Amino acid sequence: MEAALKAIPSNTSVLAQPSVSPHLYHVLYLELPPDYNVGGFTPKGFDSMNIPVFYRKPEYVVFDKQLPDFALLNNTQFNVYNCMGANYTVYSSNDELEIYKLTKT
Repeated sequence: MEAALKAIPSNTSVLAQPSVSPHLYHVLYLELPPDYNVGGFTPKGFDSMNIPVFYRKPEYVVFDKQLPDFALLNNTQFNVYNCMGANYTVYSSNDELEIYKLTKT
């Protein structure tokens, strides 16, 4: 996982699920799924990391479907695949991690 995440440029924006985001410490703009913005909720441990909780069109989307918090990216209120649509292509994919890159704005 670490090698794939290091391949993401540091001067970019990334939307990642909470369990993956600490591994992206080198990224300039890191966002969590919008469900974290409900009621001003900040996940434990993230309040000191200064990670914005909002959604815009990031240059990369990173998630691991095997981790429990993938549900935040794939539910009735927010579906990562619907948001990406045809604007993203696979940048890297293996059994544990999927990385998509913005190709159309």
